[in-house]
Amino acid sequence: MNKKIIFLTLLAVIILIVGGWFIFGRQLPQQSDTETESELPFGQGGSDIPFNPSNPGDKTTSTNPSNNQTGATFPNFFKLSLEPVAGAISIIKNGSTVVRYVDRATGHVYDIKPDTQERMKITNNTLPKIYEAIFRSDGNALVLRSLEGDQISNLSIALTAPKSTTTDALHSVTMTPLRGEIKNISGGTKLFYVLADTKTLISSEFDGTKQKNLGSYPFSEWTPFTSEGTSLFIQTRPDSSTPGYAYTVNQSSGKATKILGPLNGLTILPNKTGKSIIYSYYSGDEFVLEHKNFDTNKNTKIFPVTIPEKCVWSKKENLIYCGNPEGIVGPKQPESWYQGAVSFNDSIWKIDPANQLSDVLLEPRRSFEVDVDVINPFLSPDEDYLFFINKKDLSLWALKLK
Repeated sequence: MNKKIIFLTLLAVIILIVGGWFIFGRQLPQQSDTETESELPFGQGGSDIPFNPSNPGDKTTSTNPSNNQTGATFPNFFKLSLEPVAGAISIIKNGSTVVRYVDRATGHVYDIKPDTQERMKITNNTLPKIYEAIFRSDGNALVLRSLEGDQISNLSIALTAPKSTTTDALHSVTMTPLRGEIKNISGGTKLFYVLADTKTLISSEFDGTKQKNLGSYPFSEWTPFTSEGTSLFIQTRPDSSTPGYAYTVNQSSGKATKILGPLNGLTILPNKTGKSIIYSYYSGDEFVLEHKNFDTNKNTKIFPVTIPEKCVWSKKENLIYCGNPEGIVGPKQPESWYQGAVSFNDSIWKIDPANQLSDVLLEPRRSFEVDVDVINPFLSPDEDYLFFINKKDLSLWALKLK
């Protein structure tokens, strides 16, 4: 009898313990999914760089990049996209700075405000496997480049804003295929491109109309660069073992004038007026970056060195903003970098090339344990933001300058 009483007492105690846990333990505060997501670091190595991923199909407002929901201050360096991006441009839309970009996987076009990270899908036409997008300077036209087998397809897109006042209305889209085997394209207010079969340099509107033949040249590949002056800049394909050349081409007459070369591995970047240029090349085994002023015909060396494709010129000042590789730019550049055999870890610099002044703005690896390999850098219209694509994963990034 005593054993039975002891057994029943123990059983009652166990029931009370289990019941109490079930009733009260389940009511302990749990962190919500939203809170967890806002605390998670994005990028590599536990960085504190904020990014609130949004539903690609919806307008979504995320946390201000400088502060999270708890009021904690974040650095002014952050991701704008997690998905790979084919190309982007910054414009002013309804009085606000906006970045317009193309999703590489779908071809959908998005607008995102860097100050609030409010993102809006503005087209819904699925065009998969876009590897490059070139925007017109106003952001309302672009060329999407994709691979179809061994052939490059070039599709011109015209965007028309909706008349509806609803915030989720899509832009209307007009598509026009660009004819011909086009190798390299440069955008701006017009298109400039090279036809591979005839080696002809062509200018046209973004929809392919008003074509003008600017001349044929003996080299198999040319890269055009636009400026706001009367001249177009072109360069031969860069190769560290091959002498390269750069020319200006008068857009009215088509006359070409050599400005640089022969220089092995030559790569150029003219400023918007066409009066200055930075260029890199090999001098023996040394990788060199220089600035040339065409008004004074003066050349100056730039440090630290980088590949000009990692730079963008300011429109307001004689300054460049660059991604500069940490360490020495080694041999066989830039072709090894183009081919993906070499990847760089960049710091962000502001450089006054004429006066040989350089200031480091950001060291992502040291500050955030994030590795970036800068490509396609561009500035906001007011030059308060620097944007670029990270070649390592093709994500879109922003650095607040002011």
